[in-house]
Order: sequence, then C-alpha cells, then structure tokens
Amino acid sequence: MYDAYCQPLRFDALPAEPTGMAAHGAWVTVRSSATGPVTSLNQRRLEELRALPSYLGEHLPTVLTRGGRVEKTVDACTVYGCIQLVHANARQLANDYAAAQALVGAGLFTVRTLPRSLRQDGACDSDEEDARSRSVADTDDAYDADGTDDDE
Repeated sequence: MYDAYCQPLRFDALPAEPTGMAAHGAWVTVRSSATGPVTSLNQRRLEELRALPSYLGEHLPTVLTRGGRVEKTVDACTVYGCIQLVHANARQLANDYAAAQALVGAGLFTVRTLPRSLRQDGACDSDEEDARSRSVADTDDAYDADGTDDDE
C-alpha cells in the first residue's frame, strides 16, 4: 500500500495479476467446543504443530493461558487464534493441513466446564451438570473437576 500512495510509478509497474505461485498456504483456526476457564495448554500437540514441514507461524491469544476464559466457538469471530502453514509442495501442504486440523480437533487446550447456572451461553442441557475439566475436543485430559492436575 505504501507504493500505491508514495511510489505510484513502482506500483503501476506491478502486474495486474500474480504471474506465478511461490508457495501454497493454509490457515487453521483454533476453535473451542466449550465455555469456561482454560486449565492448561497441550504442549505436546503444540510441539507437533510446530514441527510440521509447512508450519510458518501461529497466533495464540493470551487468553489461552491457565485461568483465561474462552467461549464456545460459534463463528469466525469466536476462534482462538490460528496456525499458518506454507509450503512449495501442494501435497505436503495438504498432508500438514490434515495433521494440523487433527491436532487442533483433538484439543490444544483444556477448559473447565461450568454448571449451567454459572455459564453465560446456556449451552448445558441440565442444571445438574457438575463442573468438570475436558479438552475442547472432549478427550481425556488429566484434570479433575477441581481443576488440579491428576499427575501432581
């Protein structure tokens, strides 16, 4: 945009359309299937994401720390960050995209779900639901209902 305003001759010299593709890219959003406070990040899954050949970078907001509060993802405005993937080989990117989606789907963070009376979204079907911890993908993580680590 700088060239468009300050260097109009340079900007006018650019082609109207890209002339070639340098790499293929994808963006994987970090989603939450639960509402409540974050009790942990899954460091192993984050390390697996970062080790993908297509991994370029990530944006994970500070709310994804122990004690941060997340709401259930319902649209593009309620995602909790993204993982950027870029690779020159389209097949490699596709493989890494599938792996990244699986890791995000398995849960990058654990949320302590709250009883309906304490929830703002009313997503719980029963007032009798006890507070419990779960990963955002409903996998078994090592947190008890009181938010403590089973391994501690």
